[in-house]
Amino acid sequence: MHNLNLKSKLILLLLLPVIGLLFLSITISYDRYLIYSKLEMLNKVVLLATKTKTLVYSLQKERGFSNGYIGSNGKKFYKEIITQKKETTQQQKELNNFLKTIDLDYYKNDFKNTILKAIAELNNINKIRDKILNLEINENEINSYYNRLINTLIETITYTSNFSHNSIISQQLYSYTNFIYAIEKTANERGLGTLAFSSKQFSLDMKKQYYKLILEQDIYLKEFEKNLDKELLTNYRNIFKSKVYTETIRMRKSLLTSIDKKLIISKINETVGYGGIIYYYNNYLITKD
Repeated sequence: MHNLNLKSKLILLLLLPVIGLLFLSITISYDRYLIYSKLEMLNKVVLLATKTKTLVYSLQKERGFSNGYIGSNGKKFYKEIITQKKETTQQQKELNNFLKTIDLDYYKNDFKNTILKAIAELNNINKIRDKILNLEINENEINSYYNRLINTLIETITYTSNFSHNSIISQQLYSYTNFIYAIEKTANERGLGTLAFSSKQFSLDMKKQYYKLILEQDIYLKEFEKNLDKELLTNYRNIFKSKVYTETIRMRKSLLTSIDKKLIISKINETVGYGGIIYYYNNYLITKD
């Protein structure tokens, strides 16, 4: 240091704060890069959730038409299935194209594995469709496939809230997920209700399943409401004052009454039907009871 001239000493003294400023600049730039990367990640998963939700709605409609087609032994809903199939395929293509823009390895393994599982299920859809159109499948098999596929897709949406470091945004995404689950339970209720109206018999287990679906809807909707801001909550509750909602409740009550009637009729048929009479008469001959 003693051997340096004055100019060199001044340059050396100035170099220290310059290095400090450079280090600070790099640190700030890196922090901003991390923030940008996290926002970009969140933006992509939200867009993915939106496209997934649209596909879920299409699959729900396709499931309903497919059940109607099989239930009518191929006499109804053929045109609806063909039209809905095209819509679902389009939504599937859009989702696949968007997934190509995402590096799944950048995300958590659970999220990545769930997406890959959903894609694998989607790849089997054409085989299921062929069986439906050829009447080679029953309602239980249809519901088993579509329910599994739809729930896997919804599961991918549940992960969106994990990628936000903002508590308010996380709450909104969590609320959004509960709403989608509620819609799926509503779709299940509609399918079971259609079966109840069209079927001559309706078991007690099916009635329990119907009540379970209503209960699950209520749970998901309550979770949905808890995380909404005041303005959205007010708009949402206004829906419950509409004629559409009151008509839906009326139809639900009517359906439950219909189910109770069919359970009674089924029990009567079991008791006094041909098999019932023979069984009880034979029992009487043996036991005198």
